[in-house]
Amino acid sequence: MKKNDLQKTAEEVAQAFKNISESERAAYDAKTKETYATYASEFKKFYTSLTAVQIKQIESITGKTLRVPGSKDKLRRDQRAAEGKLAKPLSAFFLYLNHVRATEFKSEKMSAINSAKAAAEKWRDLSPEDKQVSNSDCGYGTG
Repeated sequence: MKKNDLQKTAEEVAQAFKNISESERAAYDAKTKETYATYASEFKKFYTSLTAVQIKQIESITGKTLRVPGSKDKLRRDQRAAEGKLAKPLSAFFLYLNHVRATEFKSEKMSAINSAKAAAEKWRDLSPEDKQVSNSDCGYGTG
Protein backbone atom coordinates (compact mmCIF):
# COMPACT_ATOMS: atom_id res chain seq x y z
CA MET A 1 0.00 0.00 0.00
CA LYS A 2 1.40 3.38 -0.98
CA LYS A 3 1.67 6.27 1.44
CA ASN A 4 -1.06 8.23 -0.37
CA ASP A 5 -3.41 5.23 -0.25
CA LEU A 6 -2.79 4.82 3.45
CA GLN A 7 -3.44 8.50 4.11
CA LYS A 8 -6.65 8.41 2.07
CA THR A 9 -7.84 5.32 3.92
CA ALA A 10 -7.05 6.93 7.29
CA GLU A 11 -9.02 10.04 6.31
CA GLU A 12 -12.01 7.93 5.23
CA VAL A 13 -11.95 5.96 8.48
CA ALA A 14 -11.69 9.18 10.49
CA GLN A 15 -14.68 10.63 8.65
CA ALA A 16 -16.69 7.46 9.18
CA PHE A 17 -15.87 7.55 12.91
CA LYS A 18 -17.01 11.17 13.13
CA ASN A 19 -20.37 10.18 11.63
CA ILE A 20 -21.23 7.37 14.07
CA SER A 21 -23.80 7.93 16.80
CA GLU A 22 -22.96 8.73 20.42
CA SER A 23 -24.16 5.29 21.55
CA GLU A 24 -21.89 3.55 19.03
CA ARG A 25 -18.99 5.79 20.03
CA ALA A 26 -19.58 5.01 23.72
CA ALA A 27 -18.69 1.36 23.09
CA TYR A 28 -15.36 2.38 21.53
CA ASP A 29 -14.67 4.85 24.33
CA ALA A 30 -15.35 2.21 26.99
CA LYS A 31 -13.04 -0.29 25.30
CA THR A 32 -10.34 2.39 24.97
CA LYS A 33 -10.55 3.27 28.67
CA GLU A 34 -10.43 -0.40 29.63
CA THR A 35 -7.42 -1.08 27.40
CA TYR A 36 -5.56 2.01 28.62
CA ALA A 37 -6.23 1.14 32.27
CA THR A 38 -4.78 -2.33 31.70
CA TYR A 39 -1.76 -0.87 29.90
CA ALA A 40 -1.15 1.74 32.60
CA SER A 41 -1.41 -0.84 35.37
CA GLU A 42 0.94 -3.31 33.67
CA PHE A 43 3.45 -0.63 32.72
CA LYS A 44 3.43 0.76 36.27
CA LYS A 45 4.22 -2.75 37.60
CA PHE A 46 7.04 -3.05 35.07
CA TYR A 47 8.39 0.44 35.82
CA THR A 48 8.43 -0.07 39.60
CA SER A 49 10.33 -3.36 39.13
CA LEU A 50 13.21 -1.55 37.37
CA THR A 51 16.29 -0.24 39.10
CA ALA A 52 17.62 3.26 38.46
CA VAL A 53 20.46 1.77 36.39
CA GLN A 54 18.03 -0.18 34.21
CA ILE A 55 15.91 2.93 33.64
CA LYS A 56 18.99 4.91 32.57
CA GLN A 57 20.02 2.09 30.21
CA ILE A 58 16.58 2.02 28.59
CA GLU A 59 16.59 5.80 28.25
CA SER A 60 20.07 5.84 26.70
CA ILE A 61 19.13 3.16 24.17
CA THR A 62 15.79 4.69 23.17
CA GLY A 63 16.81 8.32 23.55
CA LYS A 64 13.53 8.99 25.38
CA THR A 65 12.66 9.55 29.01
CA LEU A 66 10.88 6.55 30.51
CA ARG A 67 7.75 7.71 32.30
CA VAL A 68 4.88 6.06 34.07
CA PRO A 69 1.55 6.71 32.27
CA GLY A 70 -0.32 9.70 33.67
CA SER A 71 0.84 13.15 34.57
CA LYS A 72 3.33 14.12 37.24
CA ASP A 73 0.55 15.94 39.05
CA LYS A 74 -1.53 12.76 39.19
CA LEU A 75 1.48 10.81 40.42
CA ARG A 76 2.08 13.43 43.15
CA ARG A 77 -1.60 13.39 44.14
CA ASP A 78 -1.50 9.63 44.41
CA GLN A 79 1.66 9.80 46.51
CA ARG A 80 0.11 12.43 48.81
CA ALA A 81 -3.04 10.36 49.18
CA ALA A 82 -0.97 7.27 50.03
CA GLU A 83 0.89 9.30 52.68
CA GLY A 84 -2.37 10.71 54.05
CA LYS A 85 -1.53 14.32 53.09
CA LEU A 86 -4.19 16.73 51.89
CA ALA A 87 -4.19 18.08 48.35
CA LYS A 88 -3.92 21.80 47.76
CA PRO A 89 -7.42 23.32 47.37
CA LEU A 90 -8.48 24.80 44.05
CA SER A 91 -8.37 28.56 43.68
CA ALA A 92 -11.55 30.56 43.16
CA PHE A 93 -10.90 30.85 39.43
CA PHE A 94 -10.47 27.09 38.99
CA LEU A 95 -13.66 26.41 40.94
CA TYR A 96 -15.39 28.89 38.62
CA LEU A 97 -13.76 27.28 35.57
CA ASN A 98 -14.95 23.81 36.58
CA HIS A 99 -18.47 25.15 37.16
CA VAL A 100 -18.60 26.96 33.80
CA ARG A 101 -17.26 23.93 31.94
CA ALA A 102 -19.83 21.66 33.58
CA THR A 103 -22.78 23.97 32.95
CA GLU A 104 -22.29 26.36 30.06
CA PHE A 105 -19.67 24.73 27.83
CA LYS A 106 -20.71 21.10 28.27
CA SER A 107 -23.03 21.06 25.26
CA GLU A 108 -20.61 22.99 23.06
CA LYS A 109 -17.83 20.36 23.32
CA MET A 110 -15.13 23.03 23.42
CA SER A 111 -11.49 22.09 23.80
CA ALA A 112 -9.96 22.59 27.24
CA ILE A 113 -7.90 25.54 26.01
CA ASN A 114 -10.81 27.33 24.34
CA SER A 115 -13.13 26.78 27.30
CA ALA A 116 -10.45 28.12 29.66
CA LYS A 117 -9.99 31.21 27.50
CA ALA A 118 -13.73 31.85 27.34
CA ALA A 119 -14.11 31.30 31.10
CA ALA A 120 -11.17 33.65 31.76
CA GLU A 121 -12.91 36.40 29.77
CA LYS A 122 -16.10 35.85 31.76
CA TRP A 123 -14.10 35.83 35.02
CA ARG A 124 -12.53 39.21 34.18
CA ASP A 125 -16.02 40.62 33.58
CA LEU A 126 -17.37 39.44 36.94
CA SER A 127 -17.87 42.01 39.66
CA PRO A 128 -15.63 41.84 42.73
CA GLU A 129 -18.67 40.74 44.77
CA ASP A 130 -19.26 37.74 42.49
CA LYS A 131 -15.60 36.83 42.67
CA GLN A 132 -15.80 37.14 46.46
CA VAL A 133 -18.49 34.44 46.52
CA SER A 134 -16.22 32.15 44.52
CA ASN A 135 -13.29 32.93 46.82
CA SER A 136 -15.31 32.10 49.93
CA ASP A 137 -16.38 28.82 48.29
CA CYS A 138 -12.76 27.74 47.93
CA GLY A 139 -11.75 28.88 51.41
CA TYR A 140 -9.32 31.63 50.44
CA GLY A 141 -11.37 34.58 51.65
CA THR A 142 -10.30 37.34 49.26
CA GLY A 143 -9.38 37.42 45.64
